[in-house]
Amino acid sequence: MAGAPPPTVLCVCTGNLCRSVCMAFLLRKAWEEDAVVESAGTYAMEGWEISDCTRELLAAEELDAGDHEPRQLTPEAVRGADLVLVAASDHKAWIAQQLGAVPPNVFLLTEAAALTVFALRPDSPERADRIRLSAPALNAARTQLSEVRQPNILDPTGMSRAAHEKVLAQCKEAIGTLTDWIG
Repeated sequence: MAGAPPPTVLCVCTGNLCRSVCMAFLLRKAWEEDAVVESAGTYAMEGWEISDCTRELLAAEELDAGDHEPRQLTPEAVRGADLVLVAASDHKAWIAQQLGAVPPNVFLLTEAAALTVFALRPDSPERADRIRLSAPALNAARTQLSEVRQPNILDPTGMSRAAHEKVLAQCKEAIGTLTDWIG
């Protein structure tokens, strides 16, 4: 697929203020120009700002979220993405309600990481192509996790710094696993 535009990865949470922002910034750092990484929320509002805690934790990772603007998730954004990573099962439910079903390119972030144990890594010398082909490969392995429910990444809005740190740690761990698998 040489010459193709980079794949699009969409990270989703509720307000597009913490979890999806952490996911997106970490993925942008990990995958660099090999993917276009965007974020959105199922209930995002213009004018809202990410918390100081999230901003500080991302800054400690050398990530500047200063220009982040929350964006409302749309069915078109889900359809247009090669891979959609959501923070919690209610985000999958929102997508199912909007589209009539959860598309095969939509995964809980923790589910995608867990599926890497069973999924065959896409065979391509280009990382961008492996990212583009990751959703079909992960989806093919879903039968392996049918009985195991993967954890949600809980919303830390209005909670302690420790809650925000836990979210960042969960995102880093799952993204590390996914990035190692993609190569």
